[in-house]
Amino acid sequence: LPDVRQEYGFDNLDFGFSLYGIVTDGRCIAVRDLPEYDIRHISTGQFAEEGGKIWKSEFLPGESASPLSEQ
Repeated sequence: LPDVRQEYGFDNLDFGFSLYGIVTDGRCIAVRDLPEYDIRHISTGQFAEEGGKIWKSEFLPGESASPLSEQ
């Protein structure tokens, strides 16, 4: 992790769908470059200012794209 993220133990790669996403075949897809450092796992999801977490999935690098959990 970059020095500025060490105290948190994670890096946050927020994105706006309008900048990184497309809709194709009725599915929303967003592409984001990953950092150069090793990744232990990826958590992705959607958060709303009012209401909090809408959904979340976690993935381990090197495994299939099947989510470990959905909440």
